[in-house]
Amino acid sequence: MTGVRIASVTRLRPRRAGRPAGHDAARTAEPVEWFVRSVRQADTHHGRTEHRAGSTLVRPACGEQSFSALNQQPILQCYYDDQECRRCLALLGIRTLVSVAAP
Repeated sequence: MTGVRIASVTRLRPRRAGRPAGHDAARTAEPVEWFVRSVRQADTHHGRTEHRAGSTLVRPACGEQSFSALNQQPILQCYYDDQECRRCLALLGIRTLVSVAAP
């Protein structure tokens, strides 16, 4: 190694074993429930839910438009590092990692 810092690169990759779900677990008293809008980056949201026949309507905490979740049961820990909505995380007071461009 030359001592040069390597910038983080955002890719769809599974979480490393034992790594917290993008947050400081001590700051949250209970598990956060996540609902998937799509498979795009940062499109898994936390919010209020309304269960309807055959679907779950989610009103995201970040203020985005309501949607019918792809998952019927909430996810307690997202599989990918960049799956959670950053605005929902910020509203929950959960710190996230920030990706930066390489110099």
